[in-house]
Amino acid sequence: MVTAQDQIPVTMVTSHPFNAESRNPYPEYDCYLNSPDATVTAMRVWDTRTDKASGPTNNPDPPHPQLIMPHSSSPAGSAVYKVPLSFNRNTQSYAFGTFSCDASKDDRKTTRVSNILMNSNVHSSPADGLVTQTVNEGDTGVEIRMISSGQDVVGWYRNEERIGTSSRFTASGGTLSITNTVEKSLHEGVYEAITDFQSQPRMQPRHGLKRLIVRCK
Repeated sequence: MVTAQDQIPVTMVTSHPFNAESRNPYPEYDCYLNSPDATVTAMRVWDTRTDKASGPTNNPDPPHPQLIMPHSSSPAGSAVYKVPLSFNRNTQSYAFGTFSCDASKDDRKTTRVSNILMNSNVHSSPADGLVTQTVNEGDTGVEIRMISSGQDVVGWYRNEERIGTSSRFTASGGTLSITNTVEKSLHEGVYEAITDFQSQPRMQPRHGLKRLIVRCK
């Protein structure tokens, strides 16, 4: 029996996750649903290039998802939506950041899946080569680690907010440690590793991104 709490299964496949500046072809992502009658939207999850107040045009939202013909390998009865990230521009890297595919239906709970795209010439990047890290609520000793190329990591952001002096985190270069036990509301989100606060690194953008997923017990 389907209830309103059941989510719509959604799978996201992203092209060029570490080459967001690509122009031939432009980056894009596909969303696969098993509910063809669901409403599908796309959005930029967080503003990872400056903030809305100082640089709203640097964080444009993606276009509306385009319903396309299912691939030959797609499950029977599935719907496929494409989200191109060209933004009709030929300058800068507006595809850098984190984007979502949201599926909603009257009798289901809204589902959101998200991705991360970074440029190939970033100054910092995830040490394990992965853009997501999954932990459990209550875990201890959790670290988010970045490696740098030529410039040291000097600061961190979480969900657009700069992490300053805090009892919740300890930063040492490219390693950000969660001080106590992991809590979903306090620690889940998208982290940014900044290498230079003087030259607007979030504007360029050449900083590393990592999404921390916290599973509830």
